Parts: sequence; C-alpha cells; structure tokens
Amino acid sequence: MRYGPNSQEVLNLREELDSYCWFERIGSLHPNDSELVRVDFSYMVEHDGFRYAPWGSLLATQESQAEKLIFAHARIGAQNAMVADFSIEEIIPSSKVDDLLFDFDETYAPDGSYYPGTFTYPHEMIEFPDRLIRGAGLELVVADLDPSLTFFRDLLPWLQEGFWPVGWQGEWPEGRLMVW
Repeated sequence: MRYGPNSQEVLNLREELDSYCWFERIGSLHPNDSELVRVDFSYMVEHDGFRYAPWGSLLATQESQAEKLIFAHARIGAQNAMVADFSIEEIIPSSKVDDLLFDFDETYAPDGSYYPGTFTYPHEMIEFPDRLIRGAGLELVVADLDPSLTFFRDLLPWLQEGFWPVGWQGEWPEGRLMVW
C-alpha cells in the first residue's frame, strides 16, 4: 500500500514506463499532426528559463485538483512515495537521457560550445517530462476519489510513442496540444 488504496495502479504505471519509446520520435510526423501545434528545439530555447510557460496555468491547475484530494483524504505519504519513485532518474533509462543530451549537443553546438547567442549548452535548455509523469501518478493516487482526473494520464500515450508534449495552446480543454 505504498501509494495508498490505488497502489497497484501506480505500480502498473511504473512498470509500463519501462516500455516507452523515450524521445525516439521527437520531430517526427504523427497521423494527427494537423490537430497539434508542432515545436522544435528553437522553441525550447526561446522558453529557456520559463520551461513550463507554454502550459500556462494548466499544469498547476491540474496538479492542484489531485493535491486537494490528497490533503483532504490524508494521502500525503502516498504522494511523497510516488514523487520519490517517479524521479527522472527512476523513470527514464539513463542511456536514453544520455543519448538525447549528447545528440542535442552534437546537433545544436557541434563544436562543443554554447548554443549560439547564449551562455548555455544545448542539453541545459530542456526540461524532462518527469512532471507530466508524476502528474499521472498523482491522478492514480486519487483515482478512486475522482476518476475524472485524467489530464496527465491522457498525455502518456504521446510519451509512450516517443513524442514529447511541451505545452497547450488555447483554453483547455479547447485548444491544441503542443508537441516536440
């Protein structure tokens, strides 16, 4: 019961993450591409230092819905356990992270220098999607209390396929997902 009454669902998510095609389709086309807002690395650079800005208040709003239930139903221990077990180091294989970071540096600063116009290496300008995954975990911790909380879980198929959701354009639920 490490994660509360929904421990098995959280454990299932944790196991499922091992099968994800982490980052393999960044920049690739998707059959629903016309419904998406596609971004590239330059977009990520524009938001360096404000990495969650493309989400507006959406992430915080969705997280707070689950957190209110966590506090109201004394599941803080379950939340803390899930957050600890869903850190970037725990959920994404280090080889995938390393490959991605090296690829960014080779692609966007092949001479080993900073990204042009910055004092930052390319790999330092990205924020891994662990917040999105922890959000899905939070939703599972309280799924028995409010099964309608699925915003983060609805993003998981994109990560599973190797894409990377980075924001939302419009007023959710209307609007379009921004994908790298």
